[in-house]
Amino acid sequence: MGQILRAIHKPTSTGFGLVVDDKAEYEKFEDWINGSDMQKRFQYIKENKLLDSEHDLIETVCNILIKFVGNNTSSHFCHFDFQLQNAFATDPITIFDPSPYFNIPFVDVGRSLQYFIGNEASVNQFIEGYFNGEVYDKKILYASIFLNIYFKLPYSHKTKHVDKIAKRMNFIQENKHYLE
Repeated sequence: MGQILRAIHKPTSTGFGLVVDDKAEYEKFEDWINGSDMQKRFQYIKENKLLDSEHDLIETVCNILIKFVGNNTSSHFCHFDFQLQNAFATDPITIFDPSPYFNIPFVDVGRSLQYFIGNEASVNQFIEGYFNGEVYDKKILYASIFLNIYFKLPYSHKTKHVDKIAKRMNFIQENKHYLE
């Protein structure tokens, strides 16, 4: 699946976020991360006190990713919901149900990886498939996974998926050292 997602990321564009009027909704990555959708999610997390001080790394994660992207406006086509449930076991595998977005590939990879939390073998296989032995920046990868955990946290809370929340909080606790 990692190899397939990498192929999905080949088309490039300019800007970030959803496609609005035939272009990306935000010119800069920083504008996307500070946009209304992300900020509503972060606000929900704060209002509902879903994170304690050990797990609330939202500001750190956002700053790491904003610094990584900088003023670069180049982006890639992202599936933004790439998971096992969105793949038919055909030959070749058929991928469906995209939530098309323009973003950096790390954010899309992080989105997929947060679905595999709790199954370390699948996380490692996905990473190996995507990067295919290439060196990658673990700090950026883990910041991207954490960002997506925070992105999905309000939904998990509203739907009372306590087990998913616990797995993701444990993942943050065990891996936050990668952000240093």
